Amino acid sequence: MSNFVKNKITYVLSIALLLPLSMSLSVNAASFNTTENTGIGGNPFELGNDFSGLDVEQDRQKQALEKVKRNYLSVMDLVKKKNYQEASSKVSALIEQAPNQSIYYNLQALLQLMDKDQPAAEQSFTRAVELNTRNSQALLGLAKLALDSQQWDKAEEYANKVLAVNPYEAKGYVCVKGFEAQRYENSR
Repeated sequence: MSNFVKNKITYVLSIALLLPLSMSLSVNAASFNTTENTGIGGNPFELGNDFSGLDVEQDRQKQALEKVKRNYLSVMDLVKKKNYQEASSKVSALIEQAPNQSIYYNLQALLQLMDKDQPAAEQSFTRAVELNTRNSQALLGLAKLALDSQQWDKAEEYANKVLAVNPYEAKGYVCVKGFEAQRYENSR
């Protein structure tokens, strides 16, 4: 694989991983599984025909989602201010409070990558994916780590999983096309 293709894939994955984490996040309710990620009981429609508690349950879910969003943004604010120690402490506390919230493991992995601790970041991304198989940020992070360690097949597998989660994710297509270019170059 040419250095140009390797550099391009690495650059795109780096931007794909860090840019969304470094900008303000607008979290939408569809990206969170209410049972796994908010700690709020399952589907309110399991109540049968009694919808009397539906508004209360939806309100709780919305409040829990807003709390996750506030926590995420407060950690990202600390990162922007280069207060990494405090950000790391806050993420550890958040994970302790909500160990099933996959987005907190994304934050932990980001901080570990900033510390150049790739094995720990891989563990955090893997935990995030275990909690939420549709966590495209964690999948992109795993793709980048696999790419950095020249595990091409593994990196491509993660990029394809990103596309399976979100077929409109441009970063996933760039990765897959980069791997196709690598295969073509290796076959010549």
